Amino acid sequence: MNKLLTRISSVSFLRVSLGIILLLNHISDLCSFNFVFSEQGIINYLNPIFGIKAIYFTYLNLFFYIFSILLIVLFILGRKTSFVSISLFLLNIYYIQLGLGVFHSGWVTTINYFVLLVGISSYISNRSYFLLLICQIIFIYFKTSFHRINDPRWLDGQMGFSIINSIFSRWSGIDWLEYSQILKIVTYIILILEISSPILLIFKKTRRYLIYFLLAFHIGVELTMHVGYWSWLMICLLMSLKLEDNALSNKTFKMATQSN
Repeated sequence: MNKLLTRISSVSFLRVSLGIILLLNHISDLCSFNFVFSEQGIINYLNPIFGIKAIYFTYLNLFFYIFSILLIVLFILGRKTSFVSISLFLLNIYYIQLGLGVFHSGWVTTINYFVLLVGISSYISNRSYFLLLICQIIFIYFKTSFHRINDPRWLDGQMGFSIINSIFSRWSGIDWLEYSQILKIVTYIILILEISSPILLIFKKTRRYLIYFLLAFHIGVELTMHVGYWSWLMICLLMSLKLEDNALSNKTFKMATQSN
């Protein structure tokens, strides 16, 4: 029973947190859906090609969009999780291919993987679920670190200053020039953290402490930058990883105790 509770707590946390992020994204995007009906909208763009079919196409996608919100609510509530997860996965792929709203964003492709993982979690073992979860998180940081080492602004320590002075900054009204050296040090710390993360996440002893550093990093990013829901997503994934790691550790400890 305790085993079941620890497993449910991890998967349920991931399911609810992913669902809330998706719901916020869908609602905010739905509120701006009027762009479809504007002069620069998709109807005007498609009319020369499809004519009246563009209108039907638009309303069909609006229906699918609202249907997606209903599926997300069911996903959060844990109703028919496998069916709902697969349905959301397919709908998100459709929207990504369509490029509708913000669905061309890379983070939606990432969240889609974990939506499907939640859906199949009841059909696989705890160890398999953990491996699929951590391998994808490692891949995210590996891909990120690859971009970092190929960007000269990270290598020369100027990225922190560039970002904090960009349109993505939440603190653009501050003169950051006098803090340029501090920002340079922070840039190198972040660079080392992200490059080492794919390796340190593999080992249990280092992973235990690294997760806290990564959580602090993503909270800091959210407090200083406008990055959409990316930081929220990574915080949820790391916390879910921590919960599942603890669940597996408790299981291993109990098995060792019983054998003795």
